[in-house]
Amino acid sequence: MANRATFQQRFPGISSIVRNGILLAGTQWGETGIRAVYAILIAGFLGPELYGSWSLALATYTFAIGFTHFGLESLIPLRLGKDKTAGAFVGTTFLVRLALLIIATLLSAAWIAAVETDLFSRTALLIVLPALLGRGIVLWARSVFIGLECNQIAFRFAIGVRLFELVLGLTLLWLGFGLITVLIVHVLSWLIEAAFCLTALSRHIPLKIALDRGEFESFAKRGAILGLGTMGLSTLISMPIILTRYVSDDIGSVGQIAMAIQIASLVVMAVQGMFTAALPVISRAADNDDPRLRFYAMGAGLGVALVFGLAIVVAQAFGPDFMAFALGEGFRSAGTLLTPALIAAGLMIAPVGVWQILVTQDRIWSGVFASWSGALVLLIALPLLVQSYGPAGALFAAALGWALRAVILVGVLRMSKPNVH
Repeated sequence: MANRATFQQRFPGISSIVRNGILLAGTQWGETGIRAVYAILIAGFLGPELYGSWSLALATYTFAIGFTHFGLESLIPLRLGKDKTAGAFVGTTFLVRLALLIIATLLSAAWIAAVETDLFSRTALLIVLPALLGRGIVLWARSVFIGLECNQIAFRFAIGVRLFELVLGLTLLWLGFGLITVLIVHVLSWLIEAAFCLTALSRHIPLKIALDRGEFESFAKRGAILGLGTMGLSTLISMPIILTRYVSDDIGSVGQIAMAIQIASLVVMAVQGMFTAALPVISRAADNDDPRLRFYAMGAGLGVALVFGLAIVVAQAFGPDFMAFALGEGFRSAGTLLTPALIAAGLMIAPVGVWQILVTQDRIWSGVFASWSGALVLLIALPLLVQSYGPAGALFAAALGWALRAVILVGVLRMSKPNVH
């Protein structure tokens, strides 16, 4: 214990990142692991086409959530890293997130009713919409937990509720219920977790659920800019599934792509937890002009390359056979898509450290330009590549978009002066 105390005293920043990073990575790994197991098991029940419908419904409302972030996932931990008693700030951010979620839900419902002509698909998309509210609140709450550096609370809720969804969903499928019932369970799980998170937060910070004009003005401009960037990211993340459905008109192919992306997301979450947990420490290091901060982005990128390089080698060797063994021959194609899915995922996560530093330097317009440049490449390239290469073309287009975003962010950081913010 003495050695541990000495390490914490000598390196409080590193200790905080490691401790909270393990908890946050555990939350994301546990949640994503449970969701991946759940996805694999329900895919066995549903088959490629119905699993494609499930994935399309989730991708659609997740895409809508991307338009509600308003930069809060970065701004909240950065602010609470400096002042853990900012109750008025937290309450104001909650009202902003809630208002954006309500608007996104209403607009999504109107769009689905107007555009989706298939009755089954329209029903599935509308039923899952309340999850947009629940999940959006949960993501906001997790940002607060990160800023308060008490990620163990989010860990308990995430793991418990995802296990509830897995057990109940699989039981209902085993009893003969179908996709619509499973989607209802999914909605309930996010609403329940949102209620748990709000209750727990009220015990850890003096929440003032009111719009504080001064607090809102303190983050509104940065939040709007960061939000524009997140919209571009949401397009990059969701469009390989959503756009492929309309380009190919093959819901089975959507299921294959979604399964490959689901497996790749396990590797993403393994890496992303440490990055997110580092935000409060990065904020303090930037304020103190810590010269070691400039090595953070380089080390983070090298770590991502190592992890994803190993994952790609494993996918190349065992991907198709593993998917056929786990889900049947109908999903063997998902195994062949694992390599492009992992390439796209690696390019997505590689510049996270760069972006975090740019946020501390207040160079947030670079994120808007980078994400929308990548999104534009994806939207242009995907129809052409899907027609030429089938489902893999959607992931190739995603990789191109993420690569352009990464190049732009790195270029902006290299042009900036060290420790200027």
